[in-house]
Amino acid sequence: MSAIQTDRTSDAAVGGFATRPDLAAQYVRMGARYVSTSTDLGFLLAACTAKAKEAHAMARD
Repeated sequence: MSAIQTDRTSDAAVGGFATRPDLAAQYVRMGARYVSTSTDLGFLLAACTAKAKEAHAMARD
């Protein structure tokens, strides 16, 4: 992965390592700057739920 990043115009990202933290660590050592551990869906769902509650509250006011 590091060889691909020689121009440094973008950062390397990898994902799908929720059950393999050893592989995630290996890619970080190789230069990955972002590692998705499959928790991003939970964060997205929480944010969407909060926005939906705000919208429902506005409709009741």
